[in-house]
Amino acid sequence: MYTDIDHTMLGRGGNARGISKTVRTYESLGVPVIPVTAKSITEIVAVREMLGLGSSGRLIAIAESGAAVYATEAILPYADGVKKVGDLLLEYVKLYPEEITLEEIDRAAQRAFNEAGCNPKPRDVSEMDPQELSAITGLPLNLARLIPVRDHMKIYFSRDRACKERVKEILESRGLYVGLGRNFIHVGAHRGKLYAANWLKTSTPYLSHRGVIAFGDSEPDRGLLEEADIPVVVPPEEGSPLRLARGDYMIAPGPPPEGWVSASEIIILNYII
Repeated sequence: MYTDIDHTMLGRGGNARGISKTVRTYESLGVPVIPVTAKSITEIVAVREMLGLGSSGRLIAIAESGAAVYATEAILPYADGVKKVGDLLLEYVKLYPEEITLEEIDRAAQRAFNEAGCNPKPRDVSEMDPQELSAITGLPLNLARLIPVRDHMKIYFSRDRACKERVKEILESRGLYVGLGRNFIHVGAHRGKLYAANWLKTSTPYLSHRGVIAFGDSEPDRGLLEEADIPVVVPPEEGSPLRLARGDYMIAPGPPPEGWVSASEIIILNYII
């Protein structure tokens, strides 16, 4: 099962009520729960216990919107490197050209902001105060302070939708990945969540024979939801849920975390047990 984290599993203020128990139920039934998120691996590990991730003894995560896949030992077909995060030693594979650096991505983004005429210009989150990031995201301070920690892509804060759309068009025309969230622009040299999820499934014998359940809430999740065997859109607290082109998808009965838990209970009872 592939799932986004923010606004899909986690609710306002980092509320994760009921999530850990449900994740453990999935994994006890042989269904690995794999986060596919814009979060860095540092952020994922920080919420791992709260969400029950890796309760089976295996942790697999697609981080930074599909830029890299991380896993405990002997799951990935090969590794580009090993990273120690907290008490975990994780192998990882980068899904973008090795020679492209974060500095080059930032220069391309800054040029695009100028070309798009963004005023004010989107702000690099690495230069923002943790208290401000906490206020913007609704995450507690201990999680908000991890947002700037990036290994594979750059993140910029902007609420100007027109600016973000213009920047997306410019950077995608130059071969870069751009994901637009409610408050942020994600820029990298990778191909997004769907590509990473498909790479992981086809490259890993542990996963290759399995059907796919997918949970998401926003545009960066669309590709994964459109191709999943069982897609679930988690609605926001305010506004309308993401609409898919396909008709056979579930809308969770409420926003996170309760909506994620309730939809999971339906799936477990009807498709897994």
